[in-house]
Amino acid sequence: MHDSSKVLKCDAFRWESVEVREYKADSTLYKDVTRQTLLGDGEGEGRLSFITRYFEVQPGGYSTLERHEHPHAVIVLRGRGRVVLGERAHDIGPFDCGGLVQIHSVTKEITQAGLYWALVQYARAIRRGAVIVASHDAKGDAPAVNGALVVQPGSLATGTGTPYSAATSRVFHTAAKNPDGSMALVLTNPGDAREMTVACGGQSAKVALTADSITTLRWS
Repeated sequence: MHDSSKVLKCDAFRWESVEVREYKADSTLYKDVTRQTLLGDGEGEGRLSFITRYFEVQPGGYSTLERHEHPHAVIVLRGRGRVVLGERAHDIGPFDCGGLVQIHSVTKEITQAGLYWALVQYARAIRRGAVIVASHDAKGDAPAVNGALVVQPGSLATGTGTPYSAATSRVFHTAAKNPDGSMALVLTNPGDAREMTVACGGQSAKVALTADSITTLRWS
């Protein structure tokens, strides 16, 4: 029986056999950031459903502003800085945590973050075995749009992360085809209320989006 368990020894926040790499290879939207991938990207780790990384930001450095279609949880181990979530900036320090759920150590009160409710929305609409399909605006831009949105009922697409310095003026979207053949479209509107036109397979519909909301559409 193969045992894939292992221990990664750490010395001064450097882990044995783990390469220290640049934060990104082809971006200028960050400064003085390195990353180490501890779990999820090594030999025999393909079955893991998560990736654990250690990022190090030097004094005066910063990472890119991004929006991803998969959930993130971040724990600060050392140092202090500021993190931007949506339109708000927060001062952070060691062992501060940004995740799906936070439990107060004394009162045991459970606080469900906005990311938690976003994950619930996706889980209800996009079922196990679904495939992500291409979606774009009338000009072909993806994954964020300003006006009309077109969903292709059959083609596949890969998810991307998009800097969102102007996020509140755009609508972010994910389209999927479920195993039963139904389609699902999740629209995230971080800004003011607006109306959008959604088209798929020769049909279209107008959708009213409330301010700072997530809206799910499903059809067959």
